[in-house]
Amino acid sequence: MKDMTICLTSAPPSLNNNHGNSAAGGRFKKPRYKAWLTEAGYELKAQKIGKLEGHFGVECEIGRKLSRADLDNLAKPLIDLLVKHKVVPDDANLTELAMRYTARADLKLRIYTTEAA
Repeated sequence: MKDMTICLTSAPPSLNNNHGNSAAGGRFKKPRYKAWLTEAGYELKAQKIGKLEGHFGVECEIGRKLSRADLDNLAKPLIDLLVKHKVVPDDANLTELAMRYTARADLKLRIYTTEAA
């Protein structure tokens, strides 16, 4: 099993606040979410994280001072960050997910390979 750990200094905005509807009928990423994706992407790249192939699981520990959002509203933006930066191939390959608030000052993601479900 391959395993890697990523630490970020900020949590994503809640999923409820990440997208808006355009007058033309489409959806768009709100500025706060785009800014977080950019900042978190730089942090991710600086850690020189490798890539996982196939199915994967994620354990996430979020410092309670970073966010008060519902944990399930933080999961999707974090997984989307991993897909965007090609750490994992596709969020459809996610087979395990554990999220918890802790006394940490940061956000820690442990990503690991799993067997297909």
